[in-house]
Parts: sequence; C-alpha cells; structure tokens
Amino acid sequence: MCRKRFTLVAKTYDKKGNLIAVGTNSYKKSHPLQSQLAARVGLPEKKYLHSELAALLRSRDKVVYKLTVERYNSLGDPVIAKPCLVCQEAIRIFGVKQIEYTDQNGWVKEKV
Repeated sequence: MCRKRFTLVAKTYDKKGNLIAVGTNSYKKSHPLQSQLAARVGLPEKKYLHSELAALLRSRDKVVYKLTVERYNSLGDPVIAKPCLVCQEAIRIFGVKQIEYTDQNGWVKEKV
C-alpha cells in the first residue's frame, strides 16, 4: 500500500501566460511515458506519475512555454519542488522554455 507523502502541483502556461493545465503527483497511478523516462535516466523506481508529466500530458496539443511546480509544508511555507531527473527529461522532450519552482526562499526561475 502506498503512502502519500506530500502534494506537488505543476501548472503549464502558454507564451502569453494563460494557464493550460494542472497536474498533481499520483502515488497509485503510472503512465507508460513516466515509466519509459524513468528507465531512460536510470531511475526505474520512479514509475508513478509525477505532477510535471501529468500537467504536460493534460496540455495535449498546446505549446507549453512555461511550467511551474510548487510544494508547501504544513505551515504553508514554500519548500523545494525542483523537478527530478525524470521530470527534467520530460520538460526537455516537451520543449518547455521556462520552469519555475518553489524552494525554502520562495520561487526559483530557470530557462531551459
């Protein structure tokens, strides 16, 4: 039985800043692409659907310009939500240009 540890929320945006899709981590469901990417980067145990890939898949045929990932502790303070190696590979494959994620100091912005 899996145990939910925390919720990460990823959001995709187009170049104008319009929200396209939202995704959250799943501790029960997987996706063939998640498994394939996890194996590609040498982390086959990361087979359950991550929020970044969930949001990218929900974006369907729209061009994703920016992806944000956020996570907060029980007090509502931001904590690190940097995409893992599997998600970084998905971000690269989907052609995302910018990523933003929370850390203990607020938001971090990166160009891809």
